Amino acid sequence: MRCQLALSGLACAALLALSSVAAAQDVYVAGPVEKVDLANSKIVVLGQDVAVSRAQVNRLLTARSEMSGATLQVVVVGEASQGRVLARRLIIDDMPYVPGASPVALLGYVTKVNATVGTATIGRLTVDVTALGQRVYVNDLIEIGGTQPVLSGALLAAEFRRVPAGSIGSGTAGSIGSGTAGSIGSGMSGSIGSGTAGSIGSGMSGSIGSGTAGSIGSGTAGSIGSGSL
Repeated sequence: MRCQLALSGLACAALLALSSVAAAQDVYVAGPVEKVDLANSKIVVLGQDVAVSRAQVNRLLTARSEMSGATLQVVVVGEASQGRVLARRLIIDDMPYVPGASPVALLGYVTKVNATVGTATIGRLTVDVTALGQRVYVNDLIEIGGTQPVLSGALLAAEFRRVPAGSIGSGTAGSIGSGTAGSIGSGMSGSIGSGTAGSIGSGMSGSIGSGTAGSIGSGTAGSIGSGSL
C-alpha cells in the first residue's frame, strides 16, 4: 500500500503498518522511542515494552544516528504477550518526535484505573481521559489517540474507542485490518489508516494525521495541529 497522505511522518507510517494488522491478538503503538535496551532486545515506545529483533534494533540505532540523536517516533504492530508487544512490524518515521506536537496513539489493554483523577494506565503509560467523558475499566481493550506534552509523561487523550471483545481481525464492524465501521487499516467509519470518520492517518472526521473534522495533525474543523475550524 502506498501512503496517500498529504503529510509525511508518523500518520503515514501508521497507514502502512496498520494495513498489515490481521491477527486477532495484535495491538499497536505509535509514538516516541523512550528507551533502547540492547542487552534484552527491548525498546519502550509510549510506555509500552516492545520485544524487537536484532535487525530491528540495528535499524533503530542507525536511524537515531542519522537524526543526530533526536527522539525517534515509530509504529509497532504485534502480539500482546505477558505485558509486552512482540514486534511483528516496526516502521520508523523519517521525522523526529516533538513532545506535545507529534500525534501519538495506541491500542492496548487497561491495567489500572484511577477514577478519582480520571486516568487509566496502559503498560507504563498514564492516560488522562478526563476530557473524553468516558469511563474505562481494568482489562478493557481501548484505542487512544492524542498528544504527550512531556516525553514519558501522561498522554492527553483526544480520541477514544473501546474495542469489543473478539473484534480485532478482519471484518466490517469494529475490526482491525480491513473493514467499514470502526476499523483499523482501511475503512470508512472510525478507522485508523485511510477512511472518513474518526480515522488516524487519512480521513475526514476525527482523524489523526490529515483530515477535516476533529483531526489531530492537519485539518479544518476542531483540529489539533494546523486547521481553520
